[in-house]
Amino acid sequence: MSPRYATCARCRRPERQVAKIFPDGPLCAACHSEAVRHHGPCAGCKRERLLPGIDGAGGRLCCSCAGIDENYTCSRCGTEWALRRGICEWCHLADVLDTLMDGEVDLTALRQRLLDTARPESRIIWLYQSHVRELLHGLSVGVIPLSHAGLDDYAHRQAADHLRVLLVHSQHLEVRPPQPRKVLSPRRATCTRCMRPDLLVAKNFPDGSLCKKCHSEAVRHRGHCGGCEREHLLPGVDGAGGRLCCSCAGIDENYTCSRCGTEWALRRGICEWCHLADMLDTLMDGEVDLSALRERLLRAARPDSLIIWLMGTHVKVLLHGLSVGEIPLSHEGLDDYAHRTAADHLRGLLLAVGLLPGRDECLAHFDRWVSEHLADIAPTLEDLGLLTLFATWELRRRLVSRSDCAPLRDEQVNAATQNLRVAAELLAWLRQRGSDLSYCAQSDLDEWFATPPSTHAHARAFVRWATSTHRCPKLVLAPRRHRSAPVLDQAARLDVLARLLDPSTGRLVHRVAAMLLVLLAQPFNRIAALKVDDVIVDGAEVGISLGQGVTPIPVPFAAMVCQLLAQRPNLNTAANPTSPWLFPGRVADNHVRPSTLRSGAMAMGINLMAARSAALRQLVLDCPPAVVADMLGYSYQAIDRHAVRAGSRWSSYAALRAQ
Repeated sequence: MSPRYATCARCRRPERQVAKIFPDGPLCAACHSEAVRHHGPCAGCKRERLLPGIDGAGGRLCCSCAGIDENYTCSRCGTEWALRRGICEWCHLADVLDTLMDGEVDLTALRQRLLDTARPESRIIWLYQSHVRELLHGLSVGVIPLSHAGLDDYAHRQAADHLRVLLVHSQHLEVRPPQPRKVLSPRRATCTRCMRPDLLVAKNFPDGSLCKKCHSEAVRHRGHCGGCEREHLLPGVDGAGGRLCCSCAGIDENYTCSRCGTEWALRRGICEWCHLADMLDTLMDGEVDLSALRERLLRAARPDSLIIWLMGTHVKVLLHGLSVGEIPLSHEGLDDYAHRTAADHLRGLLLAVGLLPGRDECLAHFDRWVSEHLADIAPTLEDLGLLTLFATWELRRRLVSRSDCAPLRDEQVNAATQNLRVAAELLAWLRQRGSDLSYCAQSDLDEWFATPPSTHAHARAFVRWATSTHRCPKLVLAPRRHRSAPVLDQAARLDVLARLLDPSTGRLVHRVAAMLLVLLAQPFNRIAALKVDDVIVDGAEVGISLGQGVTPIPVPFAAMVCQLLAQRPNLNTAANPTSPWLFPGRVADNHVRPSTLRSGAMAMGINLMAARSAALRQLVLDCPPAVVADMLGYSYQAIDRHAVRAGSRWSSYAALRAQ
């Protein structure tokens, strides 16, 4: 971890940028800001002072008592407070106000009211805004009338309304009676496409006023015109809702690119593909060949999203750095980049075009977590060495072994990091009892596993490893007790399925994924990996391939699946323009992460384990368990266990079939 980042000694939040190091430890910006703006009686010397320090009991201390070698005394008025250029914030605020209120209009009462505040830094930040400075200076020199009408005419309404309240309280303005509701501005109207009222008008077309969202969609829709039947940009609509080109719709606008002749939304006279190409040429002007990445980005169906992405400062710095060689074109170079989201997204694109070699991202995530967090959770340096050995030679070795057989899943990495966290808690707990791992007694271990929380059970892997490597006495682990899984009754399960049919319940992607869990008991790692070819549409019948053969999907839910096939997300960007996945992800050529689908289902209030168990038990009551196992891709043994618990009359069928 960078020395500029550490766990804050006050709020205990990890990976915070260090604003100041006090005797009690490093402080983040928020805690340092609060520390140098806290005045009161010192818990040590009992005098009224600025209290940036704290003692062991949490009491506030002045600089002298806390041993803080900093001067917070204002050179002008002698006040102890946070300083700006050697003076306290009240004096700094007074200087800012004197600069802005240098006109002939007397605003002394307003100045005094602004200075009469317990925390002047918020006033200073407010006065740094260009709209506020322009308005306050305009009132002072008389350019803006000191009246309600003058404030009403000012462009930035929020700044004017806030200052109006201050002027009324300082008696520069009289209290104005409530004003009647204003007639909507001609720039606002009900959108003729989406019918939402009181929206800002982006464009007026022959069929009416369009909001920004509908206009953006209209000038980025190509196809066959419902009038002339030719391939065109189709910004217009006819009375029946069919799409029309500019000529047939009577739209007097030119959307033809002056460079390549493409009909599309224009930026400075050229289409968005040409504008995107110009941006990429500007950023990729170095010696490193990124032409394959450039071609991939230019194949996006909707370049507007990429243009917005490239406007981000982190993306521009990263892409230009890769081009000129300042950032190595490697996984290590991207791992070291500060803005992880931008680096990970670009990593997926570079992998897709072959500019980076493949690697197991889950294993890389585990390595990164260990390097960044292990030092923070280890109680002592000795324990850090022990946890590092456990992470390297037990957990990572196990993950590497599993990755040789199949790609790692997020759940496996999460389980490994959970083992490390709980192992660190066990070591800290032993330290508090005046012991350590090498002297851990059986009674200590039994007490640890017997006391809550239930996550204490995740220390079993660490204890087992420590025992086998002779780092602790030979200890006996009690058999782990497995609690019975919750199960929804059939009425509650049907209620969940009914809610999933309602579009207001959640996004279509999350509703379809939850439906496959609740209806067909599929885990999210399988759901996320489904491909479009796994869905078979034969007229009105829709089925899905999960195991052997095709599993039919009932009619109400079949419509949801067909709708998802037609409206799969993340296809308009460069990441997945021709994705084979039923649930395309945001990372190039990858499906959505199972954790994303899981979070979406949980947000809809579904008890995932209970719903999946209920689905399996109902299915084994309706069909022979072996048929269910073949149809859903489960093992016969797993389905037979559910059949026994459900009291299925077919409970022995799966075992017989397995023989």
